[in-house]
Amino acid sequence: MYRIFIYSYLAFMMSVGFAHSGNYFLQGVTSQKDNRLSRPFRVGHFKFSRKTDRIKPLGVASYAGWTSASGLLIGAVDHEWVGAFSVTNGKAKWWLHSSGELTAPPTIYGSWVILGFRDGTLLKVEVLTGKVVWKANLDTFPSRDYTLVGSKLLVITASQYLYSVDFQSGETQWLVDGGRPLGLTVRSLSAPVVYNENVYFGTSSGEIVSVSMATGKIEWRYDPEYTDSRFKDIVGEMLVVNNRLIFSRYDGLVGAISLSAKQKTASLEPKIPINSNILLS
Repeated sequence: MYRIFIYSYLAFMMSVGFAHSGNYFLQGVTSQKDNRLSRPFRVGHFKFSRKTDRIKPLGVASYAGWTSASGLLIGAVDHEWVGAFSVTNGKAKWWLHSSGELTAPPTIYGSWVILGFRDGTLLKVEVLTGKVVWKANLDTFPSRDYTLVGSKLLVITASQYLYSVDFQSGETQWLVDGGRPLGLTVRSLSAPVVYNENVYFGTSSGEIVSVSMATGKIEWRYDPEYTDSRFKDIVGEMLVVNNRLIFSRYDGLVGAISLSAKQKTASLEPKIPINSNILLS
């Protein structure tokens, strides 16, 4: 009977949120304590914007998000400031005044993080200090995840220009015009994929484009012409399996293209090869 009483008591206390959320506060961001009960229970939380927090469950969409490295959480607090915060106590390690909102996920490469902003600014920043190593200016803002191959940082902007940026200096090595999007596009398009000295990327019109990594010259571009859907954007993650480029589109097409080093054209395979190395759903 005693055990039944204890279990019932604990269940009741859990149902009303007996456990308080832990409180970690970012110095310079918020100082007002928040002792509201939370369910499910959490050990703590960071509140970066008190203004946004007050209008929950409504919020502001952030397509960049946050990343972590060396015990730090790195991302944009608002449209003016990017910072790095300790994951143990929430204290700011460094602040960086930005030229607008982040538009692509901050990406860690070794001791550096790449940051892309709404005005087309691209920065390479030291993770531990926040020191800007270099700054590059693009035609418009980065809209997808970055890809680093050797010293080449591949960046695709919202206007579908593919840049090869030297990771050490920030200089543009070459750029390719993938074709300006017509009308609205789908966010979170596929990042570029490198294979056999070529880089492959998808467009909002549903095309796959192959570009020489060495010269930046377009080798071929292919449109499967699957449907007349309004949105045909290449979405998800492209990958190469058994010398085949696997891709998916917003209109429901999942396809495979055979790849070769000297390939000048492309065609869609009649069916997708499925083996133990890939799971399609």
